[in-house]
Amino acid sequence: MPSTFSFSFESQVEITVNHELNDPAVFWTLYTEDGVGFFPGTVENLDADHTRFTFGSLPTSGYGTIFSIRDLTLTSDGDAFTSILSVQNFLGITTSGSEIRIAAGIASVTKNMQNFMDRRIVETDHVDERHQGFGQRTLLLDDYPVVASSVVLRQDETAVGASEYVVNAGTGEITRKSSGFSRASYPNIGVDYTSGFPEGVPQDLNNACVKQVAYELQLQGEKNPAINLKSGTIIGVISETYQEEEWARGVRETLLRYRRQE
Repeated sequence: MPSTFSFSFESQVEITVNHELNDPAVFWTLYTEDGVGFFPGTVENLDADHTRFTFGSLPTSGYGTIFSIRDLTLTSDGDAFTSILSVQNFLGITTSGSEIRIAAGIASVTKNMQNFMDRRIVETDHVDERHQGFGQRTLLLDDYPVVASSVVLRQDETAVGASEYVVNAGTGEITRKSSGFSRASYPNIGVDYTSGFPEGVPQDLNNACVKQVAYELQLQGEKNPAINLKSGTIIGVISETYQEEEWARGVRETLLRYRRQE
């Protein structure tokens, strides 16, 4: 659930909030005592449960709410492909008040992008993912890229030594060096591993998410040529044609670069 707090300082201009949401990428809204939304000087997520706000050179009083994307969707920790601030900057929004609407858009777009790519992007721990052996030398994990050092392999419930196989981190393939995986009529191979990009969501996917969220918000209101103008002509008169398709311009092409290859 969202964590709501108030603050009132005579001389301090900084506050650290223990929101206990267990999310290192929380969202937030801040309002003055008069109910006017504003941006603080800086915001820093110290860890999964603590966020620090610095208000600037003058004491500030008001109230705020910190919330997780998990309050808006069934996605797991850290699934958001971008931030509220990135979308606000893209749309030129300089006042508070739109955060929850934007966060809901980010949650929806992130889920749709993941479904289209048929794979996870953020770091995800997989425990006892099951595969069937039929004598093959190589098996393909359900997700990739893989943190190679995280792989723990078992065959017929017996651990397989790390020296007996090779992990292709980029493709998620595990290859036995000297023999194939034992045959079975059931999923006899178990794998623990971590998938995803350790450095975070790739910048092109981040940008695509920002554009898609903005696109969907703009479809609900005023058209924005920077987002969804398909064509424009100036021959004595301006003629503009707007697209109303599933993906904003360029987003689908970005997703295809990361889509699971069968």
